[in-house]
Amino acid sequence: MEKRSSMDRLSALPDDIICHILSFLPTKISAATSILSRRWGFLWICVKKLDLWLEHATLPRCLFTCKTLVDLTLYDGCVGMPSSGPVFLPSLKKLHVCRVKYQDVEAFPQLLSGCPVLEELIIRYNYLDCFNISSPTIKRLTVQCERNNFDSSVKINAPELRHLQLRDIAFAGSIVKFDNLTKLELGVEFCFLMKLLEIADNLEVLILIVKPHNWMEPKQVPTCLLLHLRTIKIDQFWFEGHEFNMVRYLLKNAQVLERMGIHLMYSDLKAKSYAVKRISSFKRRSEACELAFH
Repeated sequence: MEKRSSMDRLSALPDDIICHILSFLPTKISAATSILSRRWGFLWICVKKLDLWLEHATLPRCLFTCKTLVDLTLYDGCVGMPSSGPVFLPSLKKLHVCRVKYQDVEAFPQLLSGCPVLEELIIRYNYLDCFNISSPTIKRLTVQCERNNFDSSVKINAPELRHLQLRDIAFAGSIVKFDNLTKLELGVEFCFLMKLLEIADNLEVLILIVKPHNWMEPKQVPTCLLLHLRTIKIDQFWFEGHEFNMVRYLLKNAQVLERMGIHLMYSDLKAKSYAVKRISSFKRRSEACELAFH
């Protein structure tokens, strides 16, 4: 009786207060309150942050018109991302989708078009061959596919982008230059590296986990190498010829480079010593550039 009375007092509270209380609970627990009554059915959606792990479950349509949601994470098999109908998330600033299934190729662009203040987008291991990402507000973007799955590609139209991370995906191009991009993290083929550097004139930090294939020097040195690039980090250096050629090119042309860090992957001391000696002999355009090997 006392438990029921406590529940009645909670239900008597205004919706906004109940939603505030639910926001302190893990999403799985707050979603369980939907069985209490018809009124409680979708109150759990009206919080500021949701982490949904709904394997093979259909997302409720009201989720895509929630006015209070600021941070949304969808994991593992969520289905029902709509390609038509109303989508308007006026407060959403961060969106993370991982292994989400879409109704069709138009579903994801439809979702982004309904997020007018989105600042951070993270996409991992999703079921689309091509991601068309268009947003005038996104500042941080991460796209990662299954390892070495270069059958998937991404097109980006995000003029306010400041931090971009691409892993195991082909870069299909951009209709705008990334004038605001200052940090770039890449785990892609060499050919996509130069394509990105050529449209990121103000890049300051470059982090590479590159694939040692098909390195070709560009005909013209990218502007970012001449004016702004100060830090380069190579996370996986496998002693391939293409990698040495890339490092030589970057050192030769990065005019204001301050530091290049290289993580050598082989444990063999003789091979490491050879790599350090060879790279250290490369000409450096920037006299202030320091080399660090790990």
